[in-house]
Amino acid sequence: FEKYLGEKANDLVEIIENPKEYSNTTYGSIIGAKYGGKKYTVREDNARYHDAVRLILSYLDDENITMFYREMQSITGYSVRYYGVEGYDMNIFNVFTFLADKGVFGYETPEDDYFKLWYIAEKTGEKYEPEEVRNITETMSQQDIQDIYGRFIPYTERKDKFFKSMVYRVYIGNVSKDNFEYGLQQYGFNPYLPQLITPTAGLKHFVVDFISQKYVYYPRPGRLATGCPAVVIAKYYEGALLKGIVMSEGKPMEGVKVVVEQNVKIFNVTKTIPHDSFTTGEDGVFKVIAPAGNITLSFYSGGNKIKSITFNGTGKFAPITEKEATREEYWNSSTWTRDLGIINIEKGGIKGIVFWDKDGDGEYNASIDKPLKAKVMIGDIEVSTDSNGRYEVKKLLPKSYLVTAIKEGYDARRANVAILPNETIWHNISMTPSKVEVSGRVWYDENGNGKLDENETVPNVTVKFNLISAIDENARNTTATTDENGNYTISLYPSKYKVSVEYETTVGNETVRYTYEGIIDIKIGDKPKKLDIKLRRE
Repeated sequence: FEKYLGEKANDLVEIIENPKEYSNTTYGSIIGAKYGGKKYTVREDNARYHDAVRLILSYLDDENITMFYREMQSITGYSVRYYGVEGYDMNIFNVFTFLADKGVFGYETPEDDYFKLWYIAEKTGEKYEPEEVRNITETMSQQDIQDIYGRFIPYTERKDKFFKSMVYRVYIGNVSKDNFEYGLQQYGFNPYLPQLITPTAGLKHFVVDFISQKYVYYPRPGRLATGCPAVVIAKYYEGALLKGIVMSEGKPMEGVKVVVEQNVKIFNVTKTIPHDSFTTGEDGVFKVIAPAGNITLSFYSGGNKIKSITFNGTGKFAPITEKEATREEYWNSSTWTRDLGIINIEKGGIKGIVFWDKDGDGEYNASIDKPLKAKVMIGDIEVSTDSNGRYEVKKLLPKSYLVTAIKEGYDARRANVAILPNETIWHNISMTPSKVEVSGRVWYDENGNGKLDENETVPNVTVKFNLISAIDENARNTTATTDENGNYTISLYPSKYKVSVEYETTVGNETVRYTYEGIIDIKIGDKPKKLDIKLRRE
């Protein structure tokens, strides 16, 4: 205790031997007090666990906790290495929190750190807290309640702590709250959950040891684990330490995520389960811990896998042994550490054609589209195309790059392109003529003085731009509407358009009709244009 906790060693002894008298004891404290709890308090045995865990987590990081526990196993001869979850445990998790004095949801309070009870109105779909439902039912007749709300259907919301619990993470894995709860209100269970589960995903020290090939299938409300394995058993490992440097052509690679992965078979489907991970810094160094077996070390850049190493060979890439993974000789780190040295990532490249996408389909068609002379940006790297619109960049670090092209008078489609080791990715860049802004004011010369006067603008009138001749298939017939002051603004693809306006107003008992017809020719690369429209009286 003193080796790891120093002056706090005596506190841990006090917690274990006499939890009631510990100065910061949780013994006797009300469970769920902030949620209205009053009658349940933390018992002696649970206070021992609560306080010991809180103390250890406050003073030790993951590695020191691991070694502290490893030495305790060696000294006492006792070891807890397995953690099992049955499918139905998902339904009765509040029983576990109650027995552990962590919550009283369903026993005393409608909410705790893990759950919250709501009532959903059948007719409106709105949700209410229990107190809100009580207030409604106290002030309204049963008939009025039925007419306005229908039935109030109870619904249990699972809070973040539920999704971070060992029960959830061992049995379900890293399935998000939204994905887990899909279909629960409608069906009472999630029909897609069996395809989503990734048991033990994201846990550094616990990996799948056993998955029942029988499943829980009770397709009726409340069976949260319908279609999922009957049992999942996880095994704890201190973890063999794997370290190395990620480099490419002698230069360290920054921002590479190194992930320890385990392949697990669930109902004859093999899934890759991620465990410990580390993202490299400027020096490219990584350190991860691994369980026993033929684990895989995968390297990701920008979310793309750029290399994988499976430990099924010899030497430093031989399978991880139980002796290494459990740190049997914990005092001698060389027996459970593997220096993998330099992990070399080969470079890749990119090439393609920059083209005027005349048919607007985003794909290069040599018989329709026109190659363009343009600048190409691959991340911060700039190159120019040749006379055939072709570009190429070699020796790129494998990662995701934002790729685009630059040419005056054109807009390019931007894309994130993943460069892979030892591969040249073909990526064409689609460009279309830039739209040109056209703006102006629509008016009519009511008093016939030949100039625009107050109250002669036309609000809320449609200005039509219909194609006369199009330079490609991107241009379309379109319209603009004037604002309260008769102003309009529109962006048009380069082409020739017929411009027309029709407007009617009443003068006395007479309906007066005004019209306009004209032509505007938009060229590629044009600057913003001004087109004031003077209507002519018919």
